[in-house]
Amino acid sequence: MEKIALVVDAMADIPKKWITDYKIHVVPTIIHFGTAEDADARECTAEDVFDYYEKNGSLPTTSPTPVDIFTQLFVSLMHQGYKIIYLATMPSISKTCENGMQAAQMFPEKIAVIDTGTGCIAITSIVYEVQKLLMQELPFDEIVASIPAILARSECYFIVDDTNFILENRNVGFFSQMVASLLNIKPSMYVADGKIIPGKKFTGKSIHVLPKFIDHVFDNKKVDPELLVIGHTGASEEMIETTKQLIHKATDFKNIEIIGAGGPISSHLGRGAFIFSFMKK
Repeated sequence: MEKIALVVDAMADIPKKWITDYKIHVVPTIIHFGTAEDADARECTAEDVFDYYEKNGSLPTTSPTPVDIFTQLFVSLMHQGYKIIYLATMPSISKTCENGMQAAQMFPEKIAVIDTGTGCIAITSIVYEVQKLLMQELPFDEIVASIPAILARSECYFIVDDTNFILENRNVGFFSQMVASLLNIKPSMYVADGKIIPGKKFTGKSIHVLPKFIDHVFDNKKVDPELLVIGHTGASEEMIETTKQLIHKATDFKNIEIIGAGGPISSHLGRGAFIFSFMKK
């Protein structure tokens, strides 16, 4: 039986219990809080980002994982007899995927770098599916060959509550921020072909918008009912529970995994955003 190690980068928000139980290796990513403070994105929470923003009026930034960090991890795992599958965050979010590919070039028969075409919360759903293949003890090449079919079934939608973060990341001026705030717009987005695509816009308070967004996401979709991953950026317990109840009314998932999103995605979506990740049939 081949020994196979599963690697993700810190832009992926994987439940800590999964990391332990599935023995997932997470490549560190550095998040910069100003000029004096750097933190490991694996330990950075949404609240860390929002606290910094409230105190400093600016957002933290991230740096892609250097090639040498990938090389160190890959060599260490190979010395232990492993072949490696790296599920990478899509390049449009981070250059980390590119650096992982560069590090893997020296070992093409032992390392498969997979551009998942998505990121953050959505990679959790992909990890779940790949882990099922690993548990079957299938050969390395067979598992790698099966992953594109998994990616083709992956769906990811998200809705933003605080437009100031989105607008600031796009360098939109104060006037546009003010207009969006006054109109109480809640933009939604989805991931397709490795890109984040603007979706339907909703207007109103979050408690009233969520049912409409959930109906929009799941309407006329043939979903795999095994798992829904719900990510959030600092949403209240009340909103999380309300979201779960609305999901149960809209469709019937056997398992729902709730994940508090980490610092990198929180710095882009702001407080109160929800991300839904699941598989199509």
